[in-house]
Amino acid sequence: MTGTSETAPSTRLFPPELKPWLARRARQLAGAAALAAASWLALALASHDGGDASFNHATGAAAANLAGAGGAAAAGLLIAWLGLAAWLVPLLAGGWGRR
Repeated sequence: MTGTSETAPSTRLFPPELKPWLARRARQLAGAAALAAASWLALALASHDGGDASFNHATGAAAANLAGAGGAAAAGLLIAWLGLAAWLVPLLAGGWGRR
């Protein structure tokens, strides 16, 4: 190594001004996804039917839950695990997504 200090040419693909814009868009996309998930989970909890198939109840009937079989499973799991406090999950996710 000699004592010369040569700087390599910049090989950036995007301009540096793009980084804050991309970060802002990523946060907005994450917030929209959180709002969508909170809405889906609230729909699943609101239309929960104890007779739907879930992790603790097996049945061959079609799910009556408005969010489908996945919503029935998610609602059944959350209600079995948290009870009435299951409503905090979509509320907190919606609040985070709105922020």
